[in-house]
Amino acid sequence: MRWVVPFAAGGGTDVIARPIALAMGELMGQAIVYDNRGGGNGMIAGEIVARAPPDGYTLLVGSPSVMTANPHLYAKCRSIRCAISCYHPIRERANLLIAHPSYLREQCRS
Repeated sequence: MRWVVPFAAGGGTDVIARPIALAMGELMGQAIVYDNRGGGNGMIAGEIVARAPPDGYTLLVGSPSVMTANPHLYAKCRSIRCAISCYHPIRERANLLIAHPSYLREQCRS
């Protein structure tokens, strides 16, 4: 399985997605190839995923800009969105709050 992330390693998306990919690989008993492909406001990664075989083994892990803003801003991206939106093994986006438990306890007291 291959996860394509349209941002550089160490960024916000990478920090959230990498541990999830590792845990998912362990649960599935399968290696996950984690591929950071930053650049082009996500279009490079989007094109890689759009051209991959539609077998469910190549996933795009990105931000809303890759699927919402880019197709309206860049003509080349319209075909990428069509290819990806027609095949969507992951399509829900969740917002996550990550903090040390002691920080949350202190904030909830005030």
